[in-house]
Amino acid sequence: MPAHRVSRPDGHLRHNEVGGDTGELHPQERAEVPVSEHVRTPFFLTLTAVYFICGFTDIPIATHLGPFILDAGLSKMTAAYILSMIGGATWAGTLLFGLLAQRFERRHLIAVIYLIRAATFLALMHEPRLAHLTAFAVLFGLTQFSMVPLIAAWIGDRYGDMYLGRLFGIITLVHAMGASSGTYLDGWIFDATGSYLSAFIASSALALAASALICFIKKR
Repeated sequence: MPAHRVSRPDGHLRHNEVGGDTGELHPQERAEVPVSEHVRTPFFLTLTAVYFICGFTDIPIATHLGPFILDAGLSKMTAAYILSMIGGATWAGTLLFGLLAQRFERRHLIAVIYLIRAATFLALMHEPRLAHLTAFAVLFGLTQFSMVPLIAAWIGDRYGDMYLGRLFGIITLVHAMGASSGTYLDGWIFDATGSYLSAFIASSALALAASALICFIKKR
C-alpha cells in the first residue's frame, strides 16, 4: 500500500499527506482492493500458518482425549469431568485474554497462549492421573478459543471491517483443515504405535513453533 494512504475502519482508503489529511475519499481510492491481494501479505500468511497450527493442536486433542482417558483405565465419569473442566476454562480464558488485550499487544498475548498450550501437553506425557489431567484441562481450556477474538480483531485492524468477514472466513477454513489433519494423524499415530505420546510431542512442538512465528509479525 502506498505510503500516502492508510486504511480506514471501513476498509476504504483516505488521503494522508502531511498537512493535507482531509479524511475524504478520492475517486481513485473508492475501488475495493481485491481480497487476493490481502491474502498474499506477510501478515496474513503468518496468521494463516499460526491458525492452521491452532486447529492442528486443539480440536484433535479434544477429540482423542476421551479415548485416551478410558485407555488409561480411568472411568467414564472422570473423562466427563475433565471435558467439562475444559469447557469452563475455555469460557474463562476467552474472557481473560479479551480483557488483557486492552492493555497488551495482541501478538504478545497470542505468543503466550501458544506457550501455555505447548506446556499443557507435558501433563499428558506423564502417567494419566486425575491431578495431571485436571491441570491439563485448566491450562488447555484457557488456550482453546482465547486467540479467536484476538486474531479476528487484529485482522479487522489491519485490513478494515470491510474485509473482516471474508478474511476471517478464509482463516477459519484453514483452521478446519488443520483440525481435520491433526485428528486423522493423531488417530493414525495411535493405531501405529499403540500410544498418543508421539502425537502429544508433535502438538507441543507445533505450539512452540506458532508462539515463535507470531513474534515475527512486526508491530505496525
